Amino acid sequence: MAQLKFALTFYGGKANAHRVSANRVAEIIQHLGEDIQDVCRIISHEDVNLDFKEIIRGCRLYVVGEPKPSTLTISFETEDVQTEWPEKAGRTLVTGLKMLRMEESDELPKGINRSILEHVQEYYKPVAGEYDGIQLQILANGQPADDLKFDESLKIAAEKKLAVLASPSPYEIEGHSIDGILYGLEDQNYDNPSAKVDVKVDTGDGAHWVCHVERSLLPDDLVEHWKKRVMVTGTAKFRKRKPEMDVAQLEIIGSRPDIEEVLARIEKMTTGIWDDEDLAAYMDRVRERDE
Repeated sequence: MAQLKFALTFYGGKANAHRVSANRVAEIIQHLGEDIQDVCRIISHEDVNLDFKEIIRGCRLYVVGEPKPSTLTISFETEDVQTEWPEKAGRTLVTGLKMLRMEESDELPKGINRSILEHVQEYYKPVAGEYDGIQLQILANGQPADDLKFDESLKIAAEKKLAVLASPSPYEIEGHSIDGILYGLEDQNYDNPSAKVDVKVDTGDGAHWVCHVERSLLPDDLVEHWKKRVMVTGTAKFRKRKPEMDVAQLEIIGSRPDIEEVLARIEKMTTGIWDDEDLAAYMDRVRERDE
């Protein structure tokens, strides 16, 4: 039996502080593994006693860590900098991917994009006899520790979200108008006159529109108009679960519709309703039923 053992040492620069870029380490390990197998292919053709696939399998390179029961742990860290964003990024990654398992919305969790979802699919590809799963651990560092398992349920959740992203984009209509009940202000910059805020409009047909409105289009006493009817016009984006509109015009109609408008709607709804019905015969049936 023969086993190749070697150590790869990085020196100088940041390596003197026991750190090297994770991307660079991964690249070198991958290429070094490929190089060793290439050399195996070149020099092993004289060995007729072993199957060639067995030779290549024996030349596969492994990362070795401190011996612990059933695990291999590799430590990573970012630069020691003044900003809090690197740690926030790691925690947001863990939190966002956890949300995939319970998120029913078509929207992606904060901080998660298509590329990350595709990577999640790659992370969970356990090789029989090598490992069963991967766990990412965010160490305490002054805050509660957190961890995430890249398992089959997370992979399935990522695949479902990718399928939604691959579905046709919502179609848009410019100059579309809707009317409904105004509710649900969603913006913390409401007091900023140059900011856009989000309000919701319930059109009464099961749709709850998210309307992106420039602050200047909203009345100063907006709170007085909650649960009142509005007419909004703009570019509509028709989504399956959450239609949206970039609002160009917003008009406060009031809490009660105008009586003439109600009559007009009734007339529109009932137009042609008796076209195929003998009204006199219908009334006779009604009288007979009441008797």
